[in-house]
Amino acid sequence: MRTRAVLGWALSLGVLATASACGETQVIGAEDLGTVGGAHDGAFVVDTDAGHDVQAEFEQLVQPLLLADCVGCHSQVTGGMGPGFLAANPDVLTSLLGFRGLIGATPEGSRLLTKPQHLGDSYKDTARLAPHALVIAQWIRDFAMYAPPQRKPQVAPFFPTIGATNTIELGALDSALAGMTITFTPTVNGSYLKLSELKVTATSGLGVRIQSPVFATYAPASPTVTVEVDASMLNYEQIVYKGTSAPLSAGLLLLPYASGQLIGVSFGIIESSMATPSMMGGTACKNLGAWSTFKPRLQAAQGNAGACSSCHNAGFGGFNTTGIANNAMDAQTCAAALLVVDLNTPAASKLYTQITDNDPHNGGKIQDPTIAAAFLADLTTFVNAEK
Repeated sequence: MRTRAVLGWALSLGVLATASACGETQVIGAEDLGTVGGAHDGAFVVDTDAGHDVQAEFEQLVQPLLLADCVGCHSQVTGGMGPGFLAANPDVLTSLLGFRGLIGATPEGSRLLTKPQHLGDSYKDTARLAPHALVIAQWIRDFAMYAPPQRKPQVAPFFPTIGATNTIELGALDSALAGMTITFTPTVNGSYLKLSELKVTATSGLGVRIQSPVFATYAPASPTVTVEVDASMLNYEQIVYKGTSAPLSAGLLLLPYASGQLIGVSFGIIESSMATPSMMGGTACKNLGAWSTFKPRLQAAQGNAGACSSCHNAGFGGFNTTGIANNAMDAQTCAAALLVVDLNTPAASKLYTQITDNDPHNGGKIQDPTIAAAFLADLTTFVNAEK
């Protein structure tokens, strides 16, 4: 009997990217580019009869190596300083595949193996890890052959127009997004490409929900090979309401870059939204006094959680701090906070994990463990008052 194990859902879409300068618009990319093979829609499967269960192969052979070599920096669970691609959410393989470009069509196109020496040892430059790299490379070949990774809505890599407004038309990803755009101005800053004025514009009739936008650079001679990935907005979610424009995240991104490289962006989710600002609140708070006591933690100087309203005043990430400094609006801001707290386990609250390196976050982090502990203590008091 043939056994097939469903591992995930695949989606591959190209998008039109245009660069606007001097009033002219040029189509510079509308191509279906993925990390492995051609279009592969629907669930991908593993033919276990033929012994090609690549998930089991990963768990038995590759995962122990990654947990031994990389977990110190790359696990959100352990509070590592690097991108948390070993966060085991819900399992290590799924976490790894969530970081576009780490696993490519070939070992040579996989950033996991081509990343040079950095704060930690690398598989590329460290002789001690060379035997591990060989095992990982073989698994990547097997994975490419038997289980193409998930395909996500992706802007086809294109050459950015430096110093001018670049416009990405979102309608090619989904007809419901027709007329919506992402705009930015790229400038070269040493070995980095600075994307400033990153802005999302919705239409008058619909808003847009964006989750996990991941920017990347690509080799011009081989535009399916990811050179560098920016994971700063992984697991980040934002809603831009109908009839409005808003900065994408903080509106600024620095991406390692060499002259002539292409850039692109993929999304975990990008879809139309009927949400309105009034929907940003949660259920009514039971104890506004407890919230009033806790909320200064969110208004403090950076290092003590940071001034959250600098980003969240517009409701970024599903958390709206509009009016947090106004005690008359405590009911509204407290209700919004309930969307990002865990009433059963305060330490698992996004309000806490996002600022303590346990979750990707573009804003301020608490570097001092004493301050982090005090923040959690005050958060726990607030949460307990809401039970």
